[in-house]
Amino acid sequence: MPQPRIEVTSRARDDVIILTVVGAIVFVLSAALDVFGHLALWLHDQQLVDDLVSFVLIVAIAFGVFTWRRLAELREARETIRILSGVIHVCAWCRRARGHDEAWIPLEDYVRRESAADVSPDLCPDCERRTAPGKRRGFF
Repeated sequence: MPQPRIEVTSRARDDVIILTVVGAIVFVLSAALDVFGHLALWLHDQQLVDDLVSFVLIVAIAFGVFTWRRLAELREARETIRILSGVIHVCAWCRRARGHDEAWIPLEDYVRRESAADVSPDLCPDCERRTAPGKRRGFF
């Protein structure tokens, strides 16, 4: 049984997609209108080529840092979120769970392996009432 995929919606992915689409549209429009040729002539006349190159480099570096930070946040969120979902096959007799590798392991080990949770032994109120009144509550 394949492990269910956890989908993390993030503004980082949306921001990258929007910036990519807008950049592609601007590039196609400017290439179609020969904006770069006219801009290069104007910049050459104004002697602003060095300023434009510096500006473009700063924007490209800022975009790279922004994208890297947002993708790092997304990666961290995916590592943090581990949710058990779907069907967990548990033996009705011995309470062992069948893992993704088809091996039967104790339920506590399954929960520890498949999530960030831990299991602590305790008695529910019904089982506590069924135990002898003089016995100590708990397992340890």
